[in-house]
Amino acid sequence: MNKFAWLLVFLFLLPMTAQAKVEPHVRKALGAAVKVLIPGLGSGSGFAFHRDVERNKTLIATNDHVCQVTRGRAIRTINYVNAINTYPIVVLTTNNKRYQARVAHTANKHLRLAWLWKILPQELQMPVSRDDLCILEIKEIMPTVKLGSTAELGEEVFSVSAPRGIWPILHMGYAGQVQYLGFQQNQSFSLYLTSGSSGGGIYNLNGEVVSIIYAIRLAVPNTKIPVISLGIPVERLKLFKKEYYQTLIRTTP
Repeated sequence: MNKFAWLLVFLFLLPMTAQAKVEPHVRKALGAAVKVLIPGLGSGSGFAFHRDVERNKTLIATNDHVCQVTRGRAIRTINYVNAINTYPIVVLTTNNKRYQARVAHTANKHLRLAWLWKILPQELQMPVSRDDLCILEIKEIMPTVKLGSTAELGEEVFSVSAPRGIWPILHMGYAGQVQYLGFQQNQSFSLYLTSGSSGGGIYNLNGEVVSIIYAIRLAVPNTKIPVISLGIPVERLKLFKKEYYQTLIRTTP
């Protein structure tokens, strides 16, 4: 089923009075959404959120664990990001365009050297993020979505992702509370998602990203029945993007 068929199904579930307002925002979210493919290893979801026109690149957000499938082969390499990029990553858009992507910034790329950064002078230290986020970049300019703000409790939202590799799928639900799960700040959503959705965007009805899907909680232990989905608040992605450009400035000759 193509993306427009899924759009019709999604809009059918909305009240008729809301469809005219929501439809263009859903179309925009679909235009920026991507499926992240690591051939032979796995797949996830993501979305384009920033056009770097000067460098002729588009930045794509996904989860760090989506790209983690290459980590076992790269973990012993000091130049971690370059080691990951020896394995092909492809992003697939909803209109079936494919782009070669590379990891530009990942949450754990400096964690193994975190002790070193702490003993260096502050002006030489590198930022260390612990969020399950990863920024990919492609050498193309493609449509992007706007980063909004964290969804309010009870706010109506929708997601675009590739559960079980089926692409694209839209879900509709409501926002829950923001809380911490270990070190990870997260917000719960009543979205019925499964594996493969990780890295996809959760949007408000204005088409702005409010969260990044990264996990699900199961209704019954040891089953595959999810009860809620967990997302990383979009403010964390904004900080992560800032961190990426700070790193880029420090490492660019």
